[in-house]
Amino acid sequence: MKINIKDLGVLKKAEFDLKPLTIFIGPNNMGKTWTAYALSAVLGSYGLERFIYEYGQGRASERFSVLDAALQSIKAGDNVTLNLVEFIEQHQASYLKQLIDVTCQSLPEFMGTNHATFEALQIAFDIPFTESSKTQIQQLAIEKHLFAGLRQKQALFHALKEENEETLYFYATTKQKILDELPGIAVRGFIIETMFRAIHQLVFKTTEPFLYVFPTERSTYATIPINKLEDRFTKTEHPYSRGNIPQTETSLAFIGMLEAAFEAGEINRQQAIKQYPQIEQYRHIATLLEQQILGGQVDFSTSEPAPWRELQFQPAHGPTLDMPIVSSMVKELSALVLYLRYLAQPHEWIIIDEPEMNLHPKAQVQLMELLAMLVNADIQVLFTTHSPYMVDHLVNSMKAATHPNPATIANKFYLQRSEAFITQDKVSVMLFDGGDCQSILNEDGSIAWETFSDVSDEISDLYFEIT
Repeated sequence: MKINIKDLGVLKKAEFDLKPLTIFIGPNNMGKTWTAYALSAVLGSYGLERFIYEYGQGRASERFSVLDAALQSIKAGDNVTLNLVEFIEQHQASYLKQLIDVTCQSLPEFMGTNHATFEALQIAFDIPFTESSKTQIQQLAIEKHLFAGLRQKQALFHALKEENEETLYFYATTKQKILDELPGIAVRGFIIETMFRAIHQLVFKTTEPFLYVFPTERSTYATIPINKLEDRFTKTEHPYSRGNIPQTETSLAFIGMLEAAFEAGEINRQQAIKQYPQIEQYRHIATLLEQQILGGQVDFSTSEPAPWRELQFQPAHGPTLDMPIVSSMVKELSALVLYLRYLAQPHEWIIIDEPEMNLHPKAQVQLMELLAMLVNADIQVLFTTHSPYMVDHLVNSMKAATHPNPATIANKFYLQRSEAFITQDKVSVMLFDGGDCQSILNEDGSIAWETFSDVSDEISDLYFEIT
């Protein structure tokens, strides 16, 4: 998917392909993190939820006549059918434009700033509707239900789309119940939410909840019991207000991810595996991360949720450790372990700001291999980095993917897995510098990474000058 961005802070223009593995490199203060976070606002739930609200309030810049007609039919007591393929093909461009407009208007809140403005910001996605888009829509299954109250055992209103079908059905259990027991605004909201969440998933080729962000603050949160995070960190009206520590939307979303993992359990995960068997592969990668990089196990003190549940680290040798006293590397990567073990689903996005923080160079290249494994297992990854080790080793992984028999060279790599080899067509490497953004991944698979090598050359030159 191609993306165009103009006037995002110091970044004046950027045009790039968002690939399954996308990497932003470059000097500090060149817009890498802002770009990653702005994309997370559009791709994830943040922008979607605001667009759903604006549409429900009648403030959308463009109404979808087919959807509004469906709402009127439901109000009249009729059931409704919508052709999802036709709807998305006709309205995908309008949906993207309105989604981006609403998201850009909310970016000051999202970024947690009262001073920066984004009035000139422009973001555009070029996502063609193809035969594969049509196939993806047909393969999607939807089954959602609306109840009159929390204690109701039988749903009164339903959304249903069967796999390999194009039609999405909205219907009531009985006409009388839907008119008598459910307020019209609830039904209307149910239809709008169902439709736009499905469209968001299909347009961006992802899976709800769409995206998780790992911000630079992640090591701080690892030292605080997860069930107390909400008490310590919250969203406030002003960044200098007293009381709880204010956070950006990315940090709050990260806290939400940790809380979701805290509330997850082995039973729930086994049920998810029945729907997505590939989840078992993510659990395997989590174990590999623990064994090969962390040198121990990160997990909760109980297998199922409980108020007294604690996150702990069990080294390969030695006593169990509380999180405040583990190494900085374990603090940095513990959330990634939890995500893979308890939350990850195929086709999601994860965005990681500087994954190499606090990692030894060996651990950095091991992590590069592990992230490539995630991409090959259908997790889409975007990360910012200042690590020449990760960028250089990515070249090795792409070169290895062209080998006639990759399994024979796997033992030369750190994790000794050929699944860590990644084909070049899945990779985008973008250099942010001087207000511009350009691809530095060459056709031969090499990466023009002068932003790192220039400093190395300067250090070497200085040595000879002073000796």
